[in-house]
Amino acid sequence: MQTLNHVWSVTTSILDVLGYPATILVILTACVKGWQYLRGVIPVGMRLGKGLSKRKIALFGSGDGYTTLREVVLRSSLFSDKNLVGVPNMNEFANREGTDCYIVFYPQWKDNIHEILKVKDDQVPLLVYCHADADRIDADVMRQIDLHRNTAVSNFRGRLLNDLFTAMITTNYEK
Repeated sequence: MQTLNHVWSVTTSILDVLGYPATILVILTACVKGWQYLRGVIPVGMRLGKGLSKRKIALFGSGDGYTTLREVVLRSSLFSDKNLVGVPNMNEFANREGTDCYIVFYPQWKDNIHEILKVKDDQVPLLVYCHADADRIDADVMRQIDLHRNTAVSNFRGRLLNDLFTAMITTNYEK
């Protein structure tokens, strides 16, 4: 019994000595991982905050098309109505100047999508919404959209909102 107590005493002494460096290693690892996490999350959060509060969004659509796009954006409670700019037709195409994101209601702008692509800057996201009841987007138009950076085509409102949210994170806000 005494031998067993001695073995147990020696074993616990060894484990006690080994425990201090292991504890220090765990604490240091946790601190490094915490710092790496914060370095990744804080910049994204700041960019998202700026994107949601300050960036102007051009909504290319009129009547029901504009209303649809506006409702999708505003129902999320992420964006402000004051940051939405309507572009109902080619006569008011200049309204899009100074905006940081384009959302196009494709059924109403299918004949002028090439005009939008011509003036679109690489840092300006272009989101094309073509609902299920509308005519399909021609393969040639899809190829043209695909040639531009920061573009997405959505058939669903939820997907459109997700693409907008992602665009606000991934594109720069430089003002």
